[in-house]
Formats: sequence, structure tokens, C-alpha cells
Amino acid sequence: MSLIKRLKSSGQNLAVIDRSGKIIFTNIHGLAGNIFEVLSSEAEEEVKSVIHGNSPTGRTASRLVEGFTEVAAEPLEGAGAVVYFHRDSAVFQAERRHTLLEQMSEGFFSLDADYRFTYINEKGARELDLASAAISGKKLWDVFPALAESDYARYYIRALEQRLQVTFEEYYPPLSAWFQVNLYPQLDGGMSVFFYNLNAAKRTERRLWESEHLDSLTNLLNRKATYDHLQTLAAADEPFSLFHLNINKFQLINDVYGYETGDKIITELAARLNSILPESYVFGRFGGDEFVIAAVESMDDDRMTAYASQLLEQVDQPFASFKDDSIELRASIGVAKFPRDKKTADEMLKAADTAMYQAKKIHGDGPAIVMFQESLQQDMQRRMMIDRDLAAAIHNGSFFTVYHPQICTDTGSIIGVEVLSRWNHPKLGLIPPPEFISTIESLGKSLFFTLAVMKAGLNDYSKWVEQSDYNGRISFNVPPSIIDSSGFFKEVCRLKDIYQIADGIIELELTETANVTSSSEKRNALAALRDAGFRISIDDFGTGFSSLDYLIDFPIDEIKIDKAFVEQINANKKGCVILQKMIDLGNDLNLQVIAEGVENEDELRYLQLAGCRFIQGFLFDRPMPSDRFVLRLKKVRAQKNTGI
Repeated sequence: MSLIKRLKSSGQNLAVIDRSGKIIFTNIHGLAGNIFEVLSSEAEEEVKSVIHGNSPTGRTASRLVEGFTEVAAEPLEGAGAVVYFHRDSAVFQAERRHTLLEQMSEGFFSLDADYRFTYINEKGARELDLASAAISGKKLWDVFPALAESDYARYYIRALEQRLQVTFEEYYPPLSAWFQVNLYPQLDGGMSVFFYNLNAAKRTERRLWESEHLDSLTNLLNRKATYDHLQTLAAADEPFSLFHLNINKFQLINDVYGYETGDKIITELAARLNSILPESYVFGRFGGDEFVIAAVESMDDDRMTAYASQLLEQVDQPFASFKDDSIELRASIGVAKFPRDKKTADEMLKAADTAMYQAKKIHGDGPAIVMFQESLQQDMQRRMMIDRDLAAAIHNGSFFTVYHPQICTDTGSIIGVEVLSRWNHPKLGLIPPPEFISTIESLGKSLFFTLAVMKAGLNDYSKWVEQSDYNGRISFNVPPSIIDSSGFFKEVCRLKDIYQIADGIIELELTETANVTSSSEKRNALAALRDAGFRISIDDFGTGFSSLDYLIDFPIDEIKIDKAFVEQINANKKGCVILQKMIDLGNDLNLQVIAEGVENEDELRYLQLAGCRFIQGFLFDRPMPSDRFVLRLKKVRAQKNTGI
């Protein structure tokens, strides 16, 4: 058997070297090159002595070859030497344990039975901002005085004295750190401590919590978190008042100034409101321009109203984003009280929301506060039913038209008729236009609905001409949103041709708004309609856009004075002065002036003396169906023929 084969089969850890120390053969993984590079100086001298025949065999310690603690050598005749590597088990295990502790991702230290440090690994020293040599032999409480008065001390004492394994998480203020700590009692009476810094995990946990519970723009509670807090309050049966605040027409801000400005306003308002709220209150952003505040205390109605007024004052203040503009924001607030009004979080939110929408309905764009009442819930249910059923009703014939005559006070003759739409709901009965017109617009059905009403009205008009020789005008209300659409112009001209209506007979009524009177596109569209033979009337004159300079070149034929001014007759002297001036203005501009809402003889006489020759109101007629209007026309003609 060759030397190499014999050495391989020996089962020992060895290396064969030549006289220079070059490794010819070894069965130790990772050992290569020159053996003297890995031996301690003492072991190197011993091996060289064997090679040169100065010592027949040698044995010395060496820690430079990992895992081996002793080296022995014997000469090879004419070749060099065989170097054997031996392990000392106790030392090896200690070194291996030390290596493992130093390689751990966790911090580690050990304590004796008196809480003195016996060892700390490098990771632990870095985490605790310590030098391992500086704390060796020192007591835990001396190195970390703050531990003695904390929950940490309770856990350590329990683990060491009761010989129990203990795991816990705690925050340590002096290091601004969260730690997860595992305590293991040792057989010798001491304790092994493994710990892990949780700050990164806590930050991630916090970010996850914030993403689930906080509004990303304002850092307030989001809808879900606000709802959860309200559920907790209701479950605890704690009295609270709920305020639902909504900024009026905030979408207009976004449209005109952009969403970035809108976001700045929302953020600024959130900070303002938050600054005046007690910490015990629940404050969340519930939607784009909606906030919910739960005042966690018992309030009477006067106190709730006063508090809501404070919230509105914050909205009324100028905003930094509008420092160069005079725009003012207004808000509506609905208020509900727990448990007086409702018993659950869901019911409270619905109650406050219902009151808020009632505030918008009553006060329009102005600031408003409405306290919840049970009757409001019924109104809300009615509104929801209208919104739900409207789209189908437009197409299934549930709508019908009625006609309101316009009278010449000089002759008593009918000079025109306004077409009004009505909805006969299968459950709610007759529904007036103010309840459904805005919903039609929100559904994007204004053009379709308006043309359907015009078709029905012109169809009846043709019958009146045939049955009673009617030659007056017929007026239709047109939403400003469709007046400048090419589809509207094309379709109304087509209807005019289909029913063979002469120029000057069809009148289009538009409500006086800034959107109409200040828009060059709408002005051009009205001019085109007027050139095509349609009359243009401004409805509710005096209640909309306050600047009258649009009357100079705006293409109109008629103004209709709103009922609100007619009601000032014999009631308000200043109101009568304004009414007179409006009539004079219309007459001086050669516009036909019609007063709406005339209901008694006193109002009629005043208007006649003021120079208003045309009226519309319940004094003469209420809106009526087509067949009754035919009878009314025949009655007027008969009276004229008999001279009555």
C-alpha cells in the first residue's frame, strides 16, 4: 500500500508537506498552499524542527486552522513531514458557540445569578450602544438604570428567580427603541438574553395602520376608522353629538382652481378644525369635502347649535390658497344626538347626513345648521325613492305636461302659455319639478328630457291651433347646461319644422345665472336660436346674477319677474321700489315684462299701475292639462265675441 493510500485510510486529519512546507496532500477541506501560512509561530518552529531531523516528533497547540486546537508532526524520510491536526472538544465547542453567537442576527448577552454581565456579542453591543469590555462584570441595573423602574425588571426577575422562559415586547425610552426579548435561565444560575430591535418592524406596522386608518391627505381618521370609533362609542352607550360638515359647491373650486388648490384648502380646513377640538373628540374626513365630528359629551340643542356655529366660523375664514381672490367658502352642517335621535353608529351617520342635506336644501349655498328630526328621515327616503325611479320614469311615460296661461291685463286674452312637467309617481303620487329636475341633470338626461317635453307640448299646441285657432306663444324651460350644445340647436329646429311652427311662437326660458349671462358660448348659442325664430326669455329675473350689464347686448325678448318681488306689494316699501324699477327697466329696453305668482286683486292693480301689462298666476289660472286649456281658450274667445 502506498504512503498516500495508507494515510487516507488512517481516519486522521492530516497533511503531507515537503521540506519547504508546501502541502502535497491533505484530507482537510479548505487547507492548501504552504502549511506555515496557517500555523502559529510556535507550531511552525516545531514542524520545521521535525522536518530537519532535530526532533523525531512534535506536538503543539495551534488555533490558526479553524476547528483544530493541536498539531503533531512526524518526519517522512527524504520527503518532509506528516502533520496531524487534533481537536480539543471543550475548547472547540466553546469556540463554535462563540462563533455562532457572533454570527447571529439577534443581540445576545449573558448574566450570572447576580445580574452581572458575563458576555455580550457584537450585535448586542451595537444595539445597546455599549463596549463589551466596559460592561463585563457590571450589574445590569448599573449599566441600564432605567430598567429598574420599568416592566423590564419584572420580566428579568421573574425569569431568573422562578427559572422560567419569558418572552416580551417593550419600549425602552433611553434608546428610543422597541425590543423583543427572550429570557432563558441557565443551569449555572445565570440567564441568557436574546433580543431584537423592533423599530423597523414597528415603523412598518405603523405605516400599515396609518394606511388603513388615516386619511392620506389630512392625516385625520378616514371613513372606516371614524365609523369604528362611532361604533365603539355607541356600544359603550356614551352620549355624544355627531356633526356632519359638508363644504358647499366645493367641486366648483376644483373645477376653477384645480385639484391641487382644492387639496390645500381641505388640508388647511382640517388643521383649523383640529386645532379647536378637544382630544377626546372623534374627528375624521368622511369624503372629498365632508368631515364628521363626534363631540364625546352630553350637549343640549343650544350647545350643539353654538358648537356647530364655531365650526362654520372656521370655514368662513380666508384661506391661504385664496389670498389673491375674494372667494368665500360656506358649509352646511347636520347634527344628531346619541342616544336621543338614534341608537347605532349607522343610524347616527344617516341621521346627521340627512340633516346636512336638509341644510343644503333650505339654505342653498349659504352656511346652515340643521338638527335632525324624524320627519327629515322620511324626506330623505322620499328623495332616495325619487332618485331611484327617475331614470325609468323618463322613458316609460310617467311624466306628463300641464300648461299655465299668461294673461294680457289690458284685454284679458291669453297671449302665451308656459309648459310645465309633472311626474305621477306610482307610490308618491304627483311630484313637482323642484324635486326631480336637479336629479335629471345629475343623470345627464337634461337634453333628452327637455326635448321630450317640447315634443309633447308642440304636439298639444298643434291641437289647440286646430281646435280653437290659438295663435299665442308656447314657452319651455331649458336648462342652461344644454343651451349651447349642438344637439339641442339641431333638435329644436327640427321640431319647429316638423310641427310647422311660425317664427316668434316658441319661447325658450332660461333661469338668470352667472353661468348663462357671462358665458360667450351661451350668448352665441342664444343668438343663433333667436336668428332661427325662437324667442328668448329670462326667468326669475332679479334673483340670479346681480350685474345688469349683460342686458345691453344679450339676445333676449322677455324678462319674467320672480314671484318673490310680487309678494313685496303692500308688504315692503323698499321691495315695491325695486319692483317698479325692474318693470321700468324692462319697458325702457323694449322687453316684454311678465310678473309671475300674481294671486290677488291688490297685486294685479299695483302691477297694472306700475306699467306691467302681462301676468301669470293663480289669480287667473292654475296649471292645467291640455283638454282644459282648450276649454279655457274657447271661453276667452266666447267672452270676446259677446263683449263680456
